[in-house]
Amino acid sequence: MTYYNLFCFAKLYAVATGLDKQSSLSKAEIDAASEALKAIADSCNNLTQEQKDWYKMIVDFCKEQTERHNG
Repeated sequence: MTYYNLFCFAKLYAVATGLDKQSSLSKAEIDAASEALKAIADSCNNLTQEQKDWYKMIVDFCKEQTERHNG
C-alpha cells in the first residue's frame, strides 16, 4: 500500500462523511482508496478468509456506488 492509496482513502473518508463538502473524487482516487481498503483487509489477521472476501465485496459495492453518484 502506498502513501497515495492512504491519501485517497483519507480523502474518500472526508468526502463520504461530509467533512469535506467541496472536494470530489476522481476515478483514480476511488480506485486507489479501494485498493487501500482491500489491503487493510488482507493484512487483518483476526478475520477469516470468508470475512475478508465479504469485506472486499462491500468495498466493491461502495466503489460502484461512489462512481455512480460522483460523476
